[in-house]
Amino acid sequence: MAATPSISSSFLALAGQARLLAASGARFALALLLCLVALAPLGAAEVSLCESAALSGNEGTQMYGPEGELLVLRVAADAVATEACVDLQLPLPLPAVRWFSLTDIPPESPPERLSLQGYFDERAARVSEVIHQQQQAQVEPGFLPFYTDMQANLDARAFGIEERAHLDGRDVVCGAGEQIAGIVLRPDGLVAPLPGMELRIAATGTGTFRVAIADAERERRDNPYELGALVLDGGVLNVSYVVPDAMQRWTSLTIICPQAAATLTLSSMMLVPPQGTVRVAQRATWLWSPQLWLHAPEAVWRLAEQEQLGRIYVTVPLAESGGVANAEAFAHFVAEATTRNIAVWAVIGDRADVVPENLTLLLQRVDAYRRYNAEHADTPLAGLQLDIEPYLLPGSTLAPDYWRERYVATISAVHRQLAQQLPLDLVMPVWWGLHPAWGSRLLDALVLPGLSVTVMNYRTDGDVLRAGATPFLAWGLENDSAVAMALEKGRIGVNAGDGRDERRTDYARADAGELWMLELGGISLLVLLDKVYEDLPGQAYLKSAERKVSTGDISFADAPENLQALAATLEAEWSAWDSFAGLAIHGLDQDLELPPPAAASAP
Repeated sequence: MAATPSISSSFLALAGQARLLAASGARFALALLLCLVALAPLGAAEVSLCESAALSGNEGTQMYGPEGELLVLRVAADAVATEACVDLQLPLPLPAVRWFSLTDIPPESPPERLSLQGYFDERAARVSEVIHQQQQAQVEPGFLPFYTDMQANLDARAFGIEERAHLDGRDVVCGAGEQIAGIVLRPDGLVAPLPGMELRIAATGTGTFRVAIADAERERRDNPYELGALVLDGGVLNVSYVVPDAMQRWTSLTIICPQAAATLTLSSMMLVPPQGTVRVAQRATWLWSPQLWLHAPEAVWRLAEQEQLGRIYVTVPLAESGGVANAEAFAHFVAEATTRNIAVWAVIGDRADVVPENLTLLLQRVDAYRRYNAEHADTPLAGLQLDIEPYLLPGSTLAPDYWRERYVATISAVHRQLAQQLPLDLVMPVWWGLHPAWGSRLLDALVLPGLSVTVMNYRTDGDVLRAGATPFLAWGLENDSAVAMALEKGRIGVNAGDGRDERRTDYARADAGELWMLELGGISLLVLLDKVYEDLPGQAYLKSAERKVSTGDISFADAPENLQALAATLEAEWSAWDSFAGLAIHGLDQDLELPPPAAASAP
């Protein structure tokens, strides 16, 4: 049973303090209040934060609060006269407010800088993301990149009781001695748990050094595993060591000095994935319009042949009776796909599916696909994909732990409903991989039989793509879970921004500004105004820079040739992970022609 939505404890405390002050009858407080009312401009903006039941459904903006409760944020020319709300009057006219939203920034810790990303008009703004320093600092440790000199990611310390080992930049200088000495290198990230990967070192110098690696247990026993020797005679040496598998992650690398005096200069040190046979998996894509499979299947087959598709995720509407609409037509489509070696999955999901009161409806939809398979044993769905994005719920950043647990509970309930009669795939954003509130805390809770993950790794830079993929591939390898990587080829922002590019506006703390962070009910409120104001009850931010957010960083829409080249490279590299389940390319359906409306009745 869902809990009754309630305002946060800090909100109630602030509202209570306001009522206490009003009841005190203090002459000074009353005089100050009368002055403020007299000075407030006609039609001043009143900000109200209320329990959802305090306002009608058409008043204000619904948002979720710091405990997952449903609140209403309202900016109007009048206050809400109820104890279920807390109000804040801004000494400026209502039309001055361009945009407002609650934010997860602690009221007591306003950042030095923050940014708004979205679409900005002269009078209004649609903000898709608030970016601030606290978010950027709180990330889980990433993995050391492959094919990149990792010395910048290593903390180097000399050791040895004779103090005969010294480090000067990339130069290791060893004096003569009898006791063991050398340099220990500790990474600031994680080493991938990929059996058979190689450590490649390029070095110059003189002397014979030993190279050893250790995990936490070997460090505790002071017994690193020796990989081999670096025998230097003054020339350039390139050597490669196979890094053995380990029960724990490797945590340090040690370079051990010889007993004689010696010098070593490390030109580069990098990790390389295993060099094996490439597993070329057939690719996947999404077909969002059911009109394609219902009225234009030939267009689907041409796309599948052109893009070498082995899996398609399709929208399969349900009838009012609760079953699959146009079930026989869909079964015919699945049968034809099977003859072409194409697996057909149904994709469903909405950001609100994680809200407790919506779970029953979601499970009914899920059960419809399970029943379809039971009734169409010869033409079954290959699986069900859930595309649920709870971070799109307004206010979700105020309670990430709550929504993570709701997401886990929702997925677990769907998994039980399917009873392993259908494989289950989850669509996830790439930034979940290292997020402190999601990351491993989410993934480790989703190790379920028959569950796989498709990562929306929507970037176009190869190194960024590799960095985003590694946490998921490592999780899949450790938990025997399949992980697919999705790339974006579609046009971005056409619907959301009317064809325009998003912009990112940077702000810095100041005494006056057009962006203000205010406190409302113990929660931070951001308000974007039409011009620079001063003396508002909060922290001001002044615009310092503005730039276009390039969709070329996200989508290959304008460089399809780059997609083909990079995709082939990544498939070869990621094939080294047994968890890699292939590429999914989003946006391939954007240029498919749908049948004219007269021929395409809604299913």
